[in-house]
Amino acid sequence: AMYELACCYYEGKGVDKDRKRALDCFKWAIKSYERERAYLEKRFPKEPERVVQKTEKYFNAYRMAIKLGDKTVAKKLKTLAQNGEEEAKSILEEFGI
Repeated sequence: AMYELACCYYEGKGVDKDRKRALDCFKWAIKSYERERAYLEKRFPKEPERVVQKTEKYFNAYRMAIKLGDKTVAKKLKTLAQNGEEEAKSILEEFGI
């Protein structure tokens, strides 16, 4: 839900366009996805598809936070890339980080 709210603030859909609030919501969504992903990886270690289903919005939240200029999110993404996360590597390349 935070990801969708962030998109609304970013695009000004139903609310006033507010990039600061959008960034805050994207960062909140990232934290939420990180917790959910960790839970799913522990709960269903033999079912990686459950984790993969959640990653699209998770990485889109990273992408938008970087687009809005957040440096701390970029650092987290670098860590994911170093741990072998291909989508993280792709996003870093996309933004020239």
